[in-house]
Amino acid sequence: MAEKVLVTGIAGHIGRHLGRFLRSQGCRVTGLDLRTPPEDACDEFVRCNLLEADALNRTLARLSPFEHLAHLAAIVAPTQAPDGAVLETNAVGTYNILRAVRL
Repeated sequence: MAEKVLVTGIAGHIGRHLGRFLRSQGCRVTGLDLRTPPEDACDEFVRCNLLEADALNRTLARLSPFEHLAHLAAIVAPTQAPDGAVLETNAVGTYNILRAVRL
């Protein structure tokens, strides 16, 4: 049976390439992002905001279990983001995903 991998930030540059690689290795990839990824990046895509903890918890409860998590969702160009968005997205989003996967 294929290993299940959850990839956050699947629509980003690294996320889409990781998703494609994992799929080529026989993994079943579920991607989470606010943006739609290329079709070949994942087997299943869920539009999800990591800052919405309750919705994230419900989503992961529905999709679980996963053997692996690759958390790549982040704001990568801090100078192009509104004040506070980098801390909120990168720190709080990370906290929420880590908390959700341990539930």
